[in-house]
Amino acid sequence: MGFGGVNIQELQRRGDVDGLLKALTHKDYLVRRDAANALGAIGDPRAVVPLMASLSDKRDATPLNNGWVHQAAAKALGEIGDSRAVDALIAALGDKGGLAITEGVAKLLVQRGDPQLAPVLAPMLAVPDPWILIDITTQKSAASALGRIGDARAVQPLAALLEDRSPDLALVAADALTNCGEEGIRLAVSYLEAAVHDGNGRVRSRAASILESVSGSASATASPREGDQPR
Repeated sequence: MGFGGVNIQELQRRGDVDGLLKALTHKDYLVRRDAANALGAIGDPRAVVPLMASLSDKRDATPLNNGWVHQAAAKALGEIGDSRAVDALIAALGDKGGLAITEGVAKLLVQRGDPQLAPVLAPMLAVPDPWILIDITTQKSAASALGRIGDARAVQPLAALLEDRSPDLALVAADALTNCGEEGIRLAVSYLEAAVHDGNGRVRSRAASILESVSGSASATASPREGDQPR
């Protein structure tokens, strides 16, 4: 038996969407969180509207506990991939306190290609508030989404990531900047031209690949060393 006397794993194993939807309204936030995760894994479109409602769940007195439910609901909506959830996700992202996004959510949001998403996604690139469940995966997802939108307003927050200690995140930001107008390209190229001389072979290789896609030439080359890993 799981949290709150509800066996979410068993409901998920049986594909009991109705049972999970009921659990989504349980008094225990952990049950609601786990029910949302299970509904995302099942992917049944009947869960879309209830999950949208869970994005604003404030039943628990502790904001962080509510945040776990919001995050699970957003992740589930991204996994289901139903466009009906876009407006609710945008509203949740723009709400004070926000929430992190997964790659699935980012892909769902940018399907519409709405430039108004840029100011909503940009805060996801910043160092997170302790009440917001943001990690490097969220930052990379948001950066990629901003690159796909190609809005010039994303240049400044993306450029800030070029100084990040994670080369993976900086490279994602550089790639995104190449789609954000002349200033974005200029900043990306400046970073990438230095990165092709990095001591890490995978960093050099990825930087060269992005540079080549921008310039259309093979002038930027890198020689990865076997076993190199991003720092």
